[in-house]
Amino acid sequence: MRLLEKGGLFLVCGVSFAKPDWPRRSDIWHSLHTVLAKGKATVEEKGILLCSLLHSFGLDAYCVMGSCTADSGANHGVVWCVSLTPGMEWGAGEGVVLWDPLGGGRYDNLNASVRDIPLNTVGCIFNKNNFLANIQASDAIGHVRFDIGNPRHWKAMGSAMVQPVAESLTPSSGPIPLLPSTHNVFQIEQAVEDTLRALVVEHRRHLGLYTLWDESLGFILSSALSAYETERIVGVTVGNADFQHSVKRAVPEGNTFKGFPVQFVHRDPARMMGALKASTVAQDILATRGDGVSFGLRVKAFAYAESAISVWIMLAVKYRPVVDC
Repeated sequence: MRLLEKGGLFLVCGVSFAKPDWPRRSDIWHSLHTVLAKGKATVEEKGILLCSLLHSFGLDAYCVMGSCTADSGANHGVVWCVSLTPGMEWGAGEGVVLWDPLGGGRYDNLNASVRDIPLNTVGCIFNKNNFLANIQASDAIGHVRFDIGNPRHWKAMGSAMVQPVAESLTPSSGPIPLLPSTHNVFQIEQAVEDTLRALVVEHRRHLGLYTLWDESLGFILSSALSAYETERIVGVTVGNADFQHSVKRAVPEGNTFKGFPVQFVHRDPARMMGALKASTVAQDILATRGDGVSFGLRVKAFAYAESAISVWIMLAVKYRPVVDC
């Protein structure tokens, strides 16, 4: 806490909060304008960007500095976001929503889903108006109470220290305009789909298997991919019943249907194929054997501002299983 109060530069200045055992990253948190110009961001910068968006939409949002467990099993620092609903019992977990800026997860029932939250600890929270250090007995996510008005649980930095820093970091040029997308999504979809088809055919050829494409099956997959992107944006599932009905009509009696959808933020077919090979479900589809085996593939691209792009692909197969006598 002494370091924080002495430096006071906790928003987007060159201060590192990493513990010695965490992987070393850059000590510089760039401004929003720089992040947009670079077209990429660190873990911390993504958390700050998400918190700024939530705050702009009227939510009482804070950046959360804590830790999570990497695939290697080691702890590393992360910046998540938390939004608090006025008038709710924050200490009991009500009205508290945690946001994962990397995985896109949203966790709004801490009491029920704390075991499913990939966030281990909470060290402090902050936004442009407040900085609060967690001084509770345990910083484990399952024990943290977000009753930020309770001085026994949260130590607030004085506003006299917070406001000058926030004001010095406020852009003087006004809102930063976002550049419109220049992506031609139709060309991207066709190019990625053609290349992926060739990669799938080559992969199955090495397995000694022939590949037959079903154009109608691929067309049916389009509606599902559009629905998946909508769900990621608004958090509501749409069109699932219609898709299931279409699949049932397209798959003959006694046949099996399998599908694997996955989202990417790039348009490199080779990397996409690598992801398919790394998935157990996709591997099973790629190695399908049986009678009447036919594949469907669909690519849907969604362009956003500042050259951001979301690319969904779905690989599907329908076939009649062969029963060994």
